[in-house]
Amino acid sequence: MALPPGKWTVSADSIFFIATRISEEGGNRLVERERPYKDGAKFDDTGSKARRWNVETVWQNSIEEDGVPTDLVFYPDQLNLMCASADQHETGDLQLPTRGQIRCRLASYSRVEDDAVKEFARVTFVFVQDNEDAVDSVLLSAPSARSSIKQKAEETVFSVEMAGSFSQFVENLESASSDLQDAIAAPGEAVDDIDQKAARCVRACENVERQIIVTAGFATERLSDPESFAALRQLRDTQDIASRAVNERSSGVGKILSIVADSTMSIFDIAVKYGQDPARLMDLNSAIEDFLAIPAMTSVRIFRK
Repeated sequence: MALPPGKWTVSADSIFFIATRISEEGGNRLVERERPYKDGAKFDDTGSKARRWNVETVWQNSIEEDGVPTDLVFYPDQLNLMCASADQHETGDLQLPTRGQIRCRLASYSRVEDDAVKEFARVTFVFVQDNEDAVDSVLLSAPSARSSIKQKAEETVFSVEMAGSFSQFVENLESASSDLQDAIAAPGEAVDDIDQKAARCVRACENVERQIIVTAGFATERLSDPESFAALRQLRDTQDIASRAVNERSSGVGKILSIVADSTMSIFDIAVKYGQDPARLMDLNSAIEDFLAIPAMTSVRIFRK
């Protein structure tokens, strides 16, 4: 006996089908690591595998099922439409009688027809779960230094402490990463200042890395120790993020120049003279006390055009 009818919808086309057998595959993506001097293995769970459904179907015009329009020509019209949907290269909605609605892709199909049975076909379709349907290019880009440097440093410090390293260098790393994130977020911070704080953060990472290598001695078996390896990897990631900070800030606000007011001026006068946005100039020059009366010979930061 066939299962209740299913439906596949993609590119606004909906196709009903009759399944005789449905098999599902799933599980976890486990990374197995054997550790020195410990029995068994440690598993890192990196998420769930994509679920797969093998749907075996039959296609013939004598099919009559509740919920299926009676005017459909299953063979060959609906079958050909179903097979052609694989060329849409889009995620669709698969309605299975045993699973409900699933967002997935039609990965492949195998179609068998026999001249011994007229106007009849058996087709096995393979559908694969798609969880990236709505992801755009912003989500696929690397996290910004502003949003991730402090969190990455905290993760790094945790990994370093798990590896057995505690020192002033570790505290310096926490402090440097916090200062760098604050500098990136500050509207008036010059790129040169961010560059100095990023360099301090990189140096702090290098100092911690040297400490781990020297104090651990790093015998051959130590190189494969998960905690120490994780700490070194996190340190390198933190260095990379800190190094990106200056480029991100300079690309976001443009180059910054310093000019000297030749007479008492307002920030609005300077904005008009140099073709700048006064609100952005105020952010950039937060140290100036009175924007309506900037004394002569005062250094004022502006954006290079």
